[in-house]
Amino acid sequence: MTRADTGFSISVTEGDDRVLVRLAGDLDENGSGLVALWLTPYVILTPGRPVVLDLTELTAVHHTGWETLADLVELAAYRRCSLELVADESGDGRPSHLDGFASLIPLPAGRRARG
Repeated sequence: MTRADTGFSISVTEGDDRVLVRLAGDLDENGSGLVALWLTPYVILTPGRPVVLDLTELTAVHHTGWETLADLVELAAYRRCSLELVADESGDGRPSHLDGFASLIPLPAGRRARG
């Protein structure tokens, strides 16, 4: 799914063992709306299904984008979904788990992000 007017895209690849979601471009206010509209109903709401969210191709994440990622993490925890956030931080073409990324996302007290 791509929106040329925002420069933001989401691609979803469903496998037998997981769902891989790639976010690309500038995650601004419009992009956040797309994530909330498309990603949430089709991917995160499947209980027990592992989801890998690849942030490698994001060029920028604005405040509303962080809020949206926080919403996705919270919703995944509520739905008992495994949500892993990954990115190619080293530039070697192999996205790796983002250790400590969840600490950047404010969650309600008593909730812990798995990502």
